[in-house]
This record gives sequence, C-alpha cells and structure tokens, in this order.
Amino acid sequence: MAKDEPEVEVDPRATKATGPAPKRRAIEGIKERKITERIEKQGDRLDHLEATSKVTNERLTALEQTRHRDSRATVRMTARREKGHVQGQGVCTFVRKGITFMEHELIGRSAIEHCTVEVITGKKRKESTFLVNVYSNASHGQQKFKALLHKASRIEAHCKVLCTQQWNEVCNEADGQMHKGKTWNMLRHLLDETKTKGHQHNNLARILHRAICENGEDEVKQRLDAKYLPTTSTERHPDYQGNENETLDRDIETRELCHPIKVYSGLGPTSLLRMAQTL
Repeated sequence: MAKDEPEVEVDPRATKATGPAPKRRAIEGIKERKITERIEKQGDRLDHLEATSKVTNERLTALEQTRHRDSRATVRMTARREKGHVQGQGVCTFVRKGITFMEHELIGRSAIEHCTVEVITGKKRKESTFLVNVYSNASHGQQKFKALLHKASRIEAHCKVLCTQQWNEVCNEADGQMHKGKTWNMLRHLLDETKTKGHQHNNLARILHRAICENGEDEVKQRLDAKYLPTTSTERHPDYQGNENETLDRDIETRELCHPIKVYSGLGPTSLLRMAQTL
C-alpha cells in the first residue's frame, strides 16, 4: 500500500453480513419450502378424505404417529389436536368430526405414550368408540407395553360395570313411579324409539344433510321457502257474484281523530300548578 493512500477501516458487522448470513437465509428458505410442501400435501389428503366422507356419508378417522425434534409442534393445523413431549416422540390424532374427549399420558420417564380418544360413531348408535393407542420404542421391554394393554382392558371392563349400575339405578328410580313423565318417556323410547322427539330431530337433520350434499344449500333453501314460506297465496278464492253495493264496495279509508285533553297535576317543587296538554 502506498503512503499517500488513506487507510480504510473495515466494519466487522459488514463482513459478518456478507459472510454466513446469505447462506443461513438460504437454509431457512429451503426449510420453509419443505414445510410448506408437507402442509400442502397433508391438506390435499385431508381434502380428499373430506370429499370421500361427503360422498359416502360416513365419518372417517385417521390416526398418524409423528416425530418432533422438540416439545413444540412445528406445524399446527385447524380442527385437529396435536400432542408431544420433551423426549422427541409425539402422537397426532386427526379426527374430522365427533371427537369429544382426549387423554394423553406419558408413563414414567420412559418414552411410552398412552393416548385415549373417544369418537362418536353416529346418531343411530348411542354408544361411543374409544380408541386406545399405545406407542413405545423398540429399545424398551415388552413388560411396560403389556402393562398398558392390561390397564386399557381393566378400564373397558370397569366402564361396562358402570353402565350396568347406571341402568339398574334408572330402573329402580322408575319402579312404582308411573305417574312421572320421565318414566313414560323412557318406556316410550323402549317400545318405539321412532316416535320420540330425539329420533325425529335426528331424522330431519339426516334428510337435510343428504339434500344439501345432493342439491346444494341454496337450492334447498329455495325449495323450503317456496313450500313453507310462500310470498303469494297458493289458494285461489272465487270472485264475488252478489249485488253491487256502493257503501261496501268503496275503498277502505283510514282517518285519525285528535282531541286535546287537559290534565292537571299536583303541586310541583316550585309550589306552582302545572298543566299538561296531551293530544
């Protein structure tokens, strides 16, 4: 460097910005594109499942086991539930409709997970379906895995006992109480459940759902409005065939009669007589 040339100071922040920063941004861009592609593929699959459920009029349940590097899920989608823990292995349960309960449990310090999901299968059957999922790594022994399975079996047996006890309690409460409406409703349901209000509401909801899937919501609304809420009268009345009467045949008139009414009130705070005139 010549003596006449001035010295140029180099900013270390500028060197750092022109160095690894573009590479880091490129890596982050690649990761973001991969995550976006996964979300789009998953969305296409879920849309296909939803379309299939509309065509077949059935409820679909998809269970998927996923793995996360940390305890927080990197992707969160609406109308689904995600579970994970700090040991890097998570369980995701995708249920489109009918999910009412979910229990997620991590047994001890081992990577064994116990997930229970209650799914309502349909309105025809009043029972629920419990999905018990047990996940374990291959490095762990089978003893804890079998213990979880035995635990699930005991829970199922205990649920049956509880249902039996509840039914016996209902029967004992209805014994000798035939004058109560609750007892008659239960007997009416046992004799013919198609006559109950609940069955009628479910049947109406099923018919509306089927009509909307086949014809669309707008078309169904137009048909219902035309049938039950018509804007013009559907009944045609015969013409008047009697003698003419000028007094009865003249147009209807509306007249307003106004008359002033004087109302005197008592003494006010100023000891003066107040008068109100109302039309």
